[in-house]
Amino acid sequence: MEVSVHPTKIAVVGAGPGGLTCARVLQRHGIDVTVYDLDASVDARPQGGSLDMHADSGQVALAAAGLLDAFHALARPEGQQMRVLGRDAGVLLDLVPDRGDDGAPEIDRGQLRALLLDALVPGTVRWGHSVTRLEPLGGGAHRSTSPTARAPSMSWSSARTGPGPGSGRCSVAPSRATRA
Repeated sequence: MEVSVHPTKIAVVGAGPGGLTCARVLQRHGIDVTVYDLDASVDARPQGGSLDMHADSGQVALAAAGLLDAFHALARPEGQQMRVLGRDAGVLLDLVPDRGDDGAPEIDRGQLRALLLDALVPGTVRWGHSVTRLEPLGGGAHRSTSPTARAPSMSWSSARTGPGPGSGRCSVAPSRATRA
């Protein structure tokens, strides 16, 4: 059996930074992708603080998404500076990165999410959808089942699980969904 290099549809579960980056990379390669997220809308909840985007991981992903320059326009390299203060508030240690050191600049989670969402084809993210199971339809196609809505059939899927081991990878594999 021959597997198509470009599946007809890919589902990404989760509109966090990893899922949105994965979707953007897939779209840049001409692949039809839909992101399903449980949040009711883009602004359903606060996105939290800031993220360090390391040169050997997050920045590599943003480069693959074609968004590295836009990221650097928003990022704060000064966020890499660290001070350790004593009980009297005196500076015990002051680590200042070298000028031009872009090792791990910070970006607000909300800014990163907006950057990624703006780069996607409109309508890519389906808010208020909880994908709980993929049902095999034969011929490599699967249908997602959900208590909130039914999604169209797809040939492949990629699940984003959020923080934790392996969550930083954008992978496309034959549809087998599991929830952590």
